[in-house]
Amino acid sequence: MTFNPGDPAGPGSVTCSGEAPLGAYIAAAPGACSYTYRNESSTSPHDGYHFMTSLTTEWVVSWSGSTGGGQLEPLRTTSQEAVAVAAIKALVTCTGPRPEQGGC
Repeated sequence: MTFNPGDPAGPGSVTCSGEAPLGAYIAAAPGACSYTYRNESSTSPHDGYHFMTSLTTEWVVSWSGSTGGGQLEPLRTTSQEAVAVAAIKALVTCTGPRPEQGGC
């Protein structure tokens, strides 16, 4: 499985195989099939609002029957989706003179 996030400033595509695509997403420890956007989609060259993503899955297909069997050429399916990514910005202010009171 290959995911192209459509983010030209990102690290590129994410590829994973085997059991990795079936793993649960855990934010504290993203797995091999995870992608974290570093930019909001307002930076997108697509339309300035969305990243144009694509997901390609490669299937391994084999067959068997009474007259034999074998493996077919890999089958690839691809889908595309426009994805909006927002960013949340925060401002830290000092609220007290000591660190335990929120001081800086």
